[in-house]
Amino acid sequence: LFSYVFTLTKILCLAEDIDFLNRPGVILSLVWSLGATAVLGYLTYTLPVIPSKYSNLWKLDRTRNKNEHAKDEETKRKEKLTTYDHIRVLLGYCKCEWKWLTAGFSAMLVFVVAEIFEPSATGYVLGSVIDKKGYHTLIMAVLFRIGITFIAIVFGGFAEGCMEYSTSLIARKLRLDLFTSLVFKDIAFFDVTNSGEMVSRLTADCQTVSTAVSSNLTQFIRSSVLIIGSLSFLLFYSWRMTLVTFITFPLMIILTKIYGSFYDAPGSASKCFDPNKNPNTFTALVTFQKLSESTQSTMAKANQIAAEVLSTMRTVRSFACEKREIARFSRMLNSVLKYDRKRSLAASGYIWSCDIAESLTVAVILLYGGHLVFSDKMSSGILVTYILYLEQLENNLYILGSAMTQVMNCVGASRKIFAYMTDDSDKAESNGKEKPEITGKIELTSVNFSYPSRPNRKVLEDVNLTLESGQTVAFVGASGGGKSTFVSLIERFYKPTSGSIFVDGTPIDRIDHEYFHEKVALVAQEPVLYNGSIRENIVYGCEWATEEDMLRAAQTANVHEFVMQLENGYETNCGERGAQLSGGQKQRIAIARALVRRPAVLILDEATSALDSHSEDAVQEALKRIAGKLTVIIIAHRLSTIEHADRICVVSNGRVVQTGTHSELLKDVGGLYHSLVARQSPSP
Repeated sequence: LFSYVFTLTKILCLAEDIDFLNRPGVILSLVWSLGATAVLGYLTYTLPVIPSKYSNLWKLDRTRNKNEHAKDEETKRKEKLTTYDHIRVLLGYCKCEWKWLTAGFSAMLVFVVAEIFEPSATGYVLGSVIDKKGYHTLIMAVLFRIGITFIAIVFGGFAEGCMEYSTSLIARKLRLDLFTSLVFKDIAFFDVTNSGEMVSRLTADCQTVSTAVSSNLTQFIRSSVLIIGSLSFLLFYSWRMTLVTFITFPLMIILTKIYGSFYDAPGSASKCFDPNKNPNTFTALVTFQKLSESTQSTMAKANQIAAEVLSTMRTVRSFACEKREIARFSRMLNSVLKYDRKRSLAASGYIWSCDIAESLTVAVILLYGGHLVFSDKMSSGILVTYILYLEQLENNLYILGSAMTQVMNCVGASRKIFAYMTDDSDKAESNGKEKPEITGKIELTSVNFSYPSRPNRKVLEDVNLTLESGQTVAFVGASGGGKSTFVSLIERFYKPTSGSIFVDGTPIDRIDHEYFHEKVALVAQEPVLYNGSIRENIVYGCEWATEEDMLRAAQTANVHEFVMQLENGYETNCGERGAQLSGGQKQRIAIARALVRRPAVLILDEATSALDSHSEDAVQEALKRIAGKLTVIIIAHRLSTIEHADRICVVSNGRVVQTGTHSELLKDVGGLYHSLVARQSPSP
């Protein structure tokens, strides 16, 4: 930096006498200084900063070895992704909307060219006034200035419109790609990922990224072109004053780099200015926290709290926890504010530093420009024009720094988005292509299973079981014994840790995903209805279903009677998660949704738990009518639900400990089933 400033100052001083500057010895001295500056700059950029103390080097090596052994190869590969890698991926989204972006960039190019000539036009007007060149010259200069301004306004507005629309298109594609990636994640992913965080990534983060990709890319290109144009005119009007301007450039570049590092460099902000831990101030700046990424992550957690509370307001109200939830949400917002406060302080410091540097530059330019005017080396009109171009240059340097800052924000927001989109380790496997005839026979062979979130705890252990086609099979047992896990495995929510599951002799993972779930229908313990009509919820996923199919399923599930009593019938809106309906009504609609598919296997996971006795009797009658036509798997506690099953499997601690009919199992007085029945029997 010192060599750079010294060389430019040396040239500036020698330029006072052009004849002296043209001497061979002077030229050789200047070439030597310029070469030394270039070499020093290259070495400074390429050579690493090595800690001077052996203890620091030892600590660095120890930490590095520890981290390398703690992380697998995939994690290390992801950590090597640089800011450039993220920006390159983001620019890939621009290719999809190249037509609008091309139109916008073309208009912007005309706008920028017009902007480049605005200071010249303004200087021409002022020069004609100062030099008293007459009204004709003044009018022509003003008309030229108006024409350039009109062109800039027209093409600038068109460019802005194209860029805004392309931003919307990019945001749409980014959200769609992220949503598609999330939808195809393995169920285990949703066990450990908050829905509020995912919603935050889909909304705020995608908008931040798309805006940065289009708008800030536009600003970056616009400012870069204007900077090049301004520098060209500065050199054209006065290369001497341009050298003075160049002397102050390193300070502006360092300030911009420091501010950018504040947003995207890893580490802890608390250690930045500790002289004992970081004697090198510039190196210490690289330890700043990833503020943008931290802000986005904390806001995602706040959104998770809001989504959780607003979707469970009945529970919150019933326990009078409104103030508690407000306080919890407030604490998370305060955490966001903490990161924003750091960014605000950095922005203030950056603006103060840049304004001071800019003011000093202008003061030096005015002083030196006045000297050139007094020595008849420059006219006053050219000095005014030069100052206007200098202002244009400084403004665009500031805009360029701001655009770089927004890009850092974008990179911080994009990290989690791309982590979701590029990580295939938790992607659901649905590569099966076979579509065998499914009659309902299910075989589990040496099946062991542990949930991915709890890999050390076996939920099912060495299960061997065959469910014959057309049978009604019930699974009973104490809570936590593993009953519902059978449902999760048969539904392909998870893969067995070991062992195999066959459906009519075909491995379950070889069957086509959509075909399989058309033949295997589930009614979950907690029915989920979507914000739509009852008709739409019944035929959900079965767009091929006719009106007759829908009515048949509704009547079988005892839905038709209560629906016809509603004002809008099957067009009645269920509300969010079925909030407009009772628990029993939601359960029956869920059963109808399963039956409309005409499945070969029907799974009822506590499906009648919310029904009253009358409704349950009606559903049981419906199940009796379809008995023998399909395989029915029932997970239940009520004796009335399972006593007529063809086969009852008693599950305890991840194993099937008893199988048989209701009467057969009751004969085993010491068995678990007998004790379960005894608990439900009324006391004499």
